[in-house]
Amino acid sequence: MPAEALNGKVAFVTGGSRGIGAAIARRLAKDGAAVVITYVNGKEKADTVVSGILADGGKALALKADNRDAGEIAAAIENTVKEFGRLDILVNSAGHMARSPAGTGHACRFR
Repeated sequence: MPAEALNGKVAFVTGGSRGIGAAIARRLAKDGAAVVITYVNGKEKADTVVSGILADGGKALALKADNRDAGEIAAAIENTVKEFGRLDILVNSAGHMARSPAGTGHACRFR
């Protein structure tokens, strides 16, 4: 993809404060998208990702939102549209791990 191929687009990356989500957020920004990343506990890491994108001339915002809470995600999407006027790209990179041995947890954890 050519540099700045995503100019004018807005991306929403869940779990964008670290790991694969952070790498995807940085790449989307490098290609011209404004990027909103969500985090649950890693505000400092999220702020570091956003600061890096801003330092490189991109547009970015970090929002606290837990993927397991539909209300928090809806509010984050609403804030994204308020800030950037639109939402074009969704990357679901947030992960949640149930910390129990396989087969011993409740079935609702595997939905």
